[in-house]
Amino acid sequence: MAFPPAASIAYLADIAKLEYAIQLSRHSADSLPLATAKLLHLIEDHQAMASTGLKLAASAEVITSGFPIASIWYAHQGKPPFDLSQIQLDQSEAVFLSRPGLEVELHSIDQGTAEFITKLNQTFPLLAAAETTHPFDLTAALKLLIQQQAIIGLITASLITTKVSDHEFYH
Repeated sequence: MAFPPAASIAYLADIAKLEYAIQLSRHSADSLPLATAKLLHLIEDHQAMASTGLKLAASAEVITSGFPIASIWYAHQGKPPFDLSQIQLDQSEAVFLSRPGLEVELHSIDQGTAEFITKLNQTFPLLAAAETTHPFDLTAALKLLIQQQAIIGLITASLITTKVSDHEFYH
């Protein structure tokens, strides 16, 4: 059911989804990041990349919108450099949320990176997620996930076809 006084604010529902995702991320279970050496070993082994997925932290989430939700959200936080008068409402945006420490962090990402991270959350093997995603910078996407401590484990091939919550993950 629509709320008539807000009918002219087309992006309001997407901002509400973003705010809800921020709260879910804030209250998600704490986790430890995967050791960088294990990730490097995986990336060096093409065959392993084809059969191994990445387990992302519960706080890691992607929100996509046909509106500039990250810009609108930041503009309402009272922090520069966002200025509401400069926001183009016809531009879509994707946001990556994470909580590497105690605070939730939002990162504007391109649509390809959003698709890649979403596929990882759907337990795609790393290679399949990378190869079936629209053009994006794989190195930058992995760098973001590592910096945000969002990769918490590996999903082996025998587990990829089952639901994420049923997996045993290796740290």
